[in-house]
Amino acid sequence: QRSCRFGRAPHPGWRMCVLSLRVTLLYVSSVTSLMPTSSSGSFFRAIPRRPSSPVMWTFHGKGKRPDGPDLAERMLASWVYLLPALDGFEYGSYIYRELPLLNTIAKMVAPSVAAYQSFPFSSLLFFLALSAFSVGSLRGSLSSFVRFNIQQALFLDMLLLLPFLFPELGNWVLHVAGPSALIMLRNLMWYTWVGVAGYATVCNTQGRLPDQVPVLSSAAKHVAE
Repeated sequence: QRSCRFGRAPHPGWRMCVLSLRVTLLYVSSVTSLMPTSSSGSFFRAIPRRPSSPVMWTFHGKGKRPDGPDLAERMLASWVYLLPALDGFEYGSYIYRELPLLNTIAKMVAPSVAAYQSFPFSSLLFFLALSAFSVGSLRGSLSSFVRFNIQQALFLDMLLLLPFLFPELGNWVLHVAGPSALIMLRNLMWYTWVGVAGYATVCNTQGRLPDQVPVLSSAAKHVAE
């Protein structure tokens, strides 16, 4: 009997709980950040935040510093895409086999990714740390340039995690369309996170806001600004 999963191998119970919790927290934090806090009858409350520090860089490129974000901000804004890179690494398993150079790089990176995934709640802690700077109490300590990249990375990560929460989807695709369709979907997910992370890194190193990603960028703007 053939068996294949859209995401990685079946997770232990605690991992599935962590994945579900991460997606739920991201959804709730996104919703509450968009809701007004002055309404006394509102069921949800926005996460407590510190007063925002002076804006270093706005979404329209007109900050108080004409030269844009400094080197530390650019590096930090690029580093946050490590979260979706770690979660999306295994989507490229078939691509690594076909391209010798990527296969060599993947073999070098795989032990670090495996160690990260095997440590209990490591992904949840990473997620919570980024969320605290995006919509949580530490929000005011970073510029809008960095906050936008954090939120976009979180949304990208949520997109990558959705198939892991519904592993039966892989078996359904395998049964209906065969292995080639499943491989194509896995490759598409890998190209998606590599493309978004690569585009964002290039823009960040140049001091430009990577806000041209369909759907993700507009959602990140609404939450981070």
